[in-house]
Amino acid sequence: ETPNGPSGKLHLGLGEEIIPKIEIIGEDRKERARAIAKAFLEEESDLLGITNFDEIREIGIYSNKGHDGEYTMIYYRRFIGNLEMGEMVIRLKVNPRDRIKLVDARIVPVSPELYEAVKKKTIDKDEAINIIHKDLQSNKIDPERIRKFNIIKIAIESEPYVIWTADVAIDRGRWGYSINAFTGEIVKKIDAIIYN
Repeated sequence: ETPNGPSGKLHLGLGEEIIPKIEIIGEDRKERARAIAKAFLEEESDLLGITNFDEIREIGIYSNKGHDGEYTMIYYRRFIGNLEMGEMVIRLKVNPRDRIKLVDARIVPVSPELYEAVKKKTIDKDEAINIIHKDLQSNKIDPERIRKFNIIKIAIESEPYVIWTADVAIDRGRWGYSINAFTGEIVKKIDAIIYN
């Protein structure tokens, strides 16, 4: 427990099933699984640190066949403003008997400072990309060699609260960047270059 809510990891699975405390109706497996998951999230909102359900969004739902029927996995993330909360994720697995078989969550508290930070103006995506290109060039790496470039602005638990995070791959290496979205400073860089 923190002043801003719970923090940590939660894993429930393998043994017992969690039986939903609502009547489940509907023929579609995914809609039934969604109703079960929503009921669980509402019932356990304090445990999961959920204070505003508008911040919790489904980011994926997948079904696969098991030996005893169809299992459905649902993933949720928390969004502060329109920014994804970097490390917060909740994963629920519903079994063919409409019971929760797995709960896996990374819970991150949200401070008043974070809520204020997401309202502030940041550098834009092109500026963040340019900062990364200049850093690569300073290490004698031509940005033309980039094969993959994924970049997203996210909210994080601690200062500076909003960052641009990027995964950059070239033909013989890979970098992970975290950039302060307000100042443009590179606050973290992971170098995974491959040498022969």
